Amino acid sequence: MSLSPIQRLRTWNCVWSLKLPPKVKNLLWRACRNCLPMRIRLQAKGVQCTDRCVVCDEFGEDNAHMFFMCSKSMRCWQRIGLWSPLMAAFDTNASFPTNVFSILQDLDQQQKYIFGVTLWSIWKHQNNKVWNNVTETAQAICDRAGSLLISWRNARIIRHPIPQHSITPNDLKWIKPSSNRFKCNVDASFPQAFNRVDIGVCIRDDEGRFMKNQNLFCVCLS
Repeated sequence: MSLSPIQRLRTWNCVWSLKLPPKVKNLLWRACRNCLPMRIRLQAKGVQCTDRCVVCDEFGEDNAHMFFMCSKSMRCWQRIGLWSPLMAAFDTNASFPTNVFSILQDLDQQQKYIFGVTLWSIWKHQNNKVWNNVTETAQAICDRAGSLLISWRNARIIRHPIPQHSITPNDLKWIKPSSNRFKCNVDASFPQAFNRVDIGVCIRDDEGRFMKNQNLFCVCLS
């Protein structure tokens, strides 16, 4: 049965709403769109290659095999404690994207994040094997996934720090200048409707007395 546009949007939202690095969500999208160069897909495109899995050397390297049924992938999911919930949502007769959407709907928020980065790390391992002939342990794959998640969260904390105290107008207090000096306070606004810049200038002495209070404006030519 085909999904309606609203149903398709909701299923993709479970991917795009994940608070994960863009490269992880991009990988999920590519995998669900069958854009990854798995060997069965390469054969279908006319590439002369075996369909044996580059990691476990079993026949039938497609998305479902690489990410779920490959012996190395299975050990990764078992090591991080997600194998049982994944298999509870997995349907061998369903398509890969259907299984991914079902898994994401069944997992809790933290499990979704671990699922996403582990999927990415498994794909990273596959590329390391193909291009560099590097074989990694399941522990190394899981450790890389965990490091990515921690680094991403730390970067977001630095980029969006939690304000310790929000400044209100009552917190702002004018401080007078030192003796025999003046202080000039300036402010400006940019009303687009009038295509101009309004400038306010206020000069006060060391007793706080107004020496000059002037409103100016200049026209912006565009």
